[in-house]
Amino acid sequence: MGGIPTAIHAATLLCAEYRQSIPQLTLEILSLSTPAILKRLKEQELDLALLYDRSVMDETFDVLPLYAERFVLIASAQTSLPRELNWAEVAALPLCLLGQDMQNRQTLDNIFKTFESTAHVVLETNSIDILLTEALSGRSYTVLPLSALPTQYARAGLRIHPITPERTEDICLVRLRRDNQSALSKAAWRLAADLDIQVVLDELLLPGL
Repeated sequence: MGGIPTAIHAATLLCAEYRQSIPQLTLEILSLSTPAILKRLKEQELDLALLYDRSVMDETFDVLPLYAERFVLIASAQTSLPRELNWAEVAALPLCLLGQDMQNRQTLDNIFKTFESTAHVVLETNSIDILLTEALSGRSYTVLPLSALPTQYARAGLRIHPITPERTEDICLVRLRRDNQSALSKAAWRLAADLDIQVVLDELLLPGL
């Protein structure tokens, strides 16, 4: 399974469901860019992928909506910020964000532009872990989908601030379209459809937000 970086946490939850239902599976999760994922799906090097719904533009693929990313500001618990901030206020903070080649970053830049703001970016990276480490340090802040925050960080010295107005991005499960899908592909698709991953993600992280 391939996934964009912000969807890797959701991918691990989905794979846990697969292992519970099909214990004999050996699974591999790869964090990749959108173009690399689409290329590998077409070349049958990936069986499944998690992508932004807007990234899948043709009929080469089957698409199953899974959940909506909701952008939040992530800060050290030691910082003093209002509970909620608007996008202009967030843009003025020293931010650590994913690199400009990432769909997530392009989406954020477009959101800031909508509100006539330019993000004050002090560090760029392709690693979610580095974003969270910077936020924990208090040196900078980051903006990520709530669903991208690994469960262990929920109470590890980080504070999650809603950003208003709310902005979301839809994530879907994708596979190469075929006349005859394998039994394993059919099972994986059915299990994903039966799992309300939005509820699972929100229950892990929303209390107290």
